[in-house]
Amino acid sequence: METRIYKARVIFGREFCLCDAIEHEGKLWLVPKWLEKRSEGWRSPARIIRFDNLEHTASVGSPGRDYLVHDQLPSTLLVFDGRPAIAPSIEVVEAPLIRFAL
Repeated sequence: METRIYKARVIFGREFCLCDAIEHEGKLWLVPKWLEKRSEGWRSPARIIRFDNLEHTASVGSPGRDYLVHDQLPSTLLVFDGRPAIAPSIEVVEAPLIRFAL
């Protein structure tokens, strides 16, 4: 069963971003980057960042976004240099085994 991909407005560092978000294992996660395998017809998050335990609201009636994350997140969570992201008190999962059809 495929999960819906949502949109969330997030502040990383000092920048407002519109980021994909998913529900996985009953929790809400941001997906700042996808890894695609076009030849096999799927994509997978490079990293997921839990946000249902941070201050956030559902963006009812806001076109183009489903959630607004009020907590500012470190911009280092957007760096993909082969090393795991480190952000104290924020749950981050590197390369989770989650696939979405393209």
